[in-house]
Amino acid sequence: MADEPIDPRPPRPAGYSATPGLPQATPDPPPPPRARGGNGRREQYDESPSQAIIAAGRRVVNITDSLGRRLLVRYITGRDRMLLFKVLGPELVRNDYYLGYATLAWAVVELDNGSGEDPRIPPMVKPSEIEFLVDRLGEEGLAAVGEVYRTHFISQVEGPDIDAAKN
Repeated sequence: MADEPIDPRPPRPAGYSATPGLPQATPDPPPPPRARGGNGRREQYDESPSQAIIAAGRRVVNITDSLGRRLLVRYITGRDRMLLFKVLGPELVRNDYYLGYATLAWAVVELDNGSGEDPRIPPMVKPSEIEFLVDRLGEEGLAAVGEVYRTHFISQVEGPDIDAAKN
């Protein structure tokens, strides 16, 4: 099955009206037809099962902390934890408090404080870089990251609720 082309232009608002005769007045082309399943029916899923698995592994949430900074937080996978442990080393990994703060900082992908600097967080390779990010996030940023994990990722952290499934 071939991938469907994606229109790079953002959709126009519903109440959009352009001045006649200008290039903006040209109508948008119709969306490409969706692929059909093997028996001729339209597919009921927007993405394939493998795309859903990949998207679940790359779960990312955009949040604003109490200082008004925009944070992009991602779910830390097992591989991410292994990389974090490798960066921290055996001594720091045994320190639960240090590991907790480092894990929250490791989950931050972008930190935009509106100053115009690049919001992306480069890959960290030394414990001092993680400490710098923890300091830069402060209590407000760390609390926001913790809230993202509590509200969005808790099912992946704790697993499914077995008692609810039994009933």
